[in-house]
Amino acid sequence: MSPSPFSAARRWLLSLGLAAVLCGAEDMRPVVGPGATKDEVIKAYGWPTGQSQLGTKEILNYPQGSVTLADGRVERVNFSPNVAWPAPKPRPAAATPTTAKRPETSTATWLTSFPDAAREALQRRVRILAAFTGSDWSPPSKRFLDEVAPHPEFADAFAKDFVFLKLDFPTHTAPPPELRKQNEELRARCGVTTYPALVILSANGEPDAIVELMKQWPGDSYRAQMIAAVAEVRDLLKQSPPLAAEVKPAATPAPGFAAAAPTHPALGDKPATPGEERGFLPALFASAGWALGLGLGGGLILAGALVWWLWKSRLEGSAAAAAAAQPRTFGPALRLNDLPSNAELASWPAERVRSLAAALFEATGYTAQSQPAGSGVDLGLLRRGHTKANVLVSCRPASLGAVGVKPVRELFGTLVATGVEAGWIVAPGGFTDEAQAEGQERGIELIDANGLIERLRALPPPVLANVLGRTGA
Repeated sequence: MSPSPFSAARRWLLSLGLAAVLCGAEDMRPVVGPGATKDEVIKAYGWPTGQSQLGTKEILNYPQGSVTLADGRVERVNFSPNVAWPAPKPRPAAATPTTAKRPETSTATWLTSFPDAAREALQRRVRILAAFTGSDWSPPSKRFLDEVAPHPEFADAFAKDFVFLKLDFPTHTAPPPELRKQNEELRARCGVTTYPALVILSANGEPDAIVELMKQWPGDSYRAQMIAAVAEVRDLLKQSPPLAAEVKPAATPAPGFAAAAPTHPALGDKPATPGEERGFLPALFASAGWALGLGLGGGLILAGALVWWLWKSRLEGSAAAAAAAQPRTFGPALRLNDLPSNAELASWPAERVRSLAAALFEATGYTAQSQPAGSGVDLGLLRRGHTKANVLVSCRPASLGAVGVKPVRELFGTLVATGVEAGWIVAPGGFTDEAQAEGQERGIELIDANGLIERLRALPPPVLANVLGRTGA
């Protein structure tokens, strides 16, 4: 026999009265449990103070805690009982024609050809803002290219001061040889080792300033912080002109004007006339004596300089020939082509793979910290100035075989639990197709042997020597 509607109503009233007795009617707070929708959460607790999303999971932040949703449904509510609940924040009003936001993309053009950027910089008498990025392997680069570079707020702030130039170093695609050579030459000239990197260049390609991106800049968003970083350098550079003044050719007499009459030193710089003969012979002999002395002295000096130049050139040529016969080295007997092969990486034990990953990521601007054993994570990577890990890295040797889907899901769960924004798995043994699909869905970066080698190859030679030296390669 099913309960009557009246009995169900009595039970509901009894529960409500008990809650009022225990907590006080004025302290009764709404409760939204697992399975509720996002709209129901916002209706109960108000508009969140912050939101973040990782794959299919979304976290809504409130002063009293957070609500985690999976596939649009509440999975977990983490509210602190000791935090006062503020009044619910109302949902933002719908955009109107006068309050609608500007589009997220800008008409500002990021050139990829340095000659084109230099030509425009000369015409406009401005500098070049060059962004060195790793678009398909560096999460910070992806974030800069997605959230900052195309945004009108960034373009409006700097379009009149700079020509925008993007110098990309992808690992999954091969850029044209000319473009790759150009980018590598500029990277070597600027000493870039981290990505993204912002360098202010003159029109002739010389670096004028480097924007410090790892510093904690003011701003309520990543984009605002990047704008503050570039603005500080821009304001400092405004104190000096971006381009040297153009050198003008020597002036020539204008048509219709006679050249000045020739002068003679023995006549006191008085213009000589064809009919003047007073003092001519003494002046001639005096001039001949001075000319003879100057000619002999100048000849001796010129001959000595010629002998010295020939001797110096011969020594330099011998030294260059000797250097060309030797392989170019960086560090103690380490050559640029001494990169580990796929087979060598596959034979490395877990500790050596971990050491390589730590050295490689530190060379790209992070600080690597070892994580507790048994946590499923080997390294925590911190950007400069940060106290909490920005990336969690799991390193797995090839002896364990290809990585399957389980480690990818476990790392994703750790990211959600800790609130870390990115996760990478380094596995020289590769990944199964299922793991690759899961990593793409969850936003986990999967780095196999080929990915490691490409990242090592992207490093400047001195930095590469240091990384390989730390791992005993």
